Amino acid sequence: MQAPVHELEIIEEDGVETIRIIAKMPLVKGMSDLSLETTANTLKLTDKKERYKLEITLPKPVVHDKTKATFRKKKKELVVTTYPVGGGIEGVKPPSPLLRARDSMEDIKPLALDTPPVPPPKTSNNKKKNKKKGKGGGGGGNQTAPITPEPLSGDNASENFKIDGNRLLAEGHLDEAVAAYTSAINLDGANAVYYANRSSAYIKQESFSLAIKDADMAIAINPNYVKGYYRRGTAHLASGSPKDALPDFEEALRRCPNSKEAKMHVKACLDIMNRGEDDDEDDDDKPEN
Repeated sequence: MQAPVHELEIIEEDGVETIRIIAKMPLVKGMSDLSLETTANTLKLTDKKERYKLEITLPKPVVHDKTKATFRKKKKELVVTTYPVGGGIEGVKPPSPLLRARDSMEDIKPLALDTPPVPPPKTSNNKKKNKKKGKGGGGGGNQTAPITPEPLSGDNASENFKIDGNRLLAEGHLDEAVAAYTSAINLDGANAVYYANRSSAYIKQESFSLAIKDADMAIAINPNYVKGYYRRGTAHLASGSPKDALPDFEEALRRCPNSKEAKMHVKACLDIMNRGEDDDEDDDDKPEN
């Protein structure tokens, strides 16, 4: 068996470091012909038909269970991507299983929520005390009176639920954030922001169809609300539909020409669509161990 022609490169993009290995194997038909094993320090590739064999000592220890592999049939090459320990992958959410490894768009960052988290109000140490009871009152000494919160109006209550949702979402409590935004919507169903924020929470849950429905509602309520288009485009892209996502990001960019996020996502959609045309016959399954 011969070692295939290969190259290794270390890439850093958006704070995430990757090690990419590309091996040319003109005699291989697809992933079913290959076996790939990775440890923290080595990568071993074997052709089951005993034509190629490659064993590489990696330049850095890697998170071996996050290794991804794609065989490009047209180019007759295997692309292996793995992530060094401490290279930023620990903080990246894994891609949706509906997305191909190289199109996972893990680095996409949604626009900031509309209202920053508000610190809780300061509580006073002064306690309201009852007067001492007379003889036969059955209870001497000072007692603390219960504090009854003031009732909130509908508008204030819905805004408080939104603020709670923003805080919970930032802390990663996705179910609770969805519940808070839902409570805000139940009190004020004509507020596009509430739907867009819940859409963001659904995207993080990978509930993409629900995210798209909420973004649709936000746009229907306020067609000028840019984040409605951005949320819907993000949900389409994360679910593996760059063609559906592109018009939303283009509309967001048209309405907000200086948006770096919109520009980045328009480019990402076009890149993925172009790669899809080049690699229609690619086999993206992992090799058998």
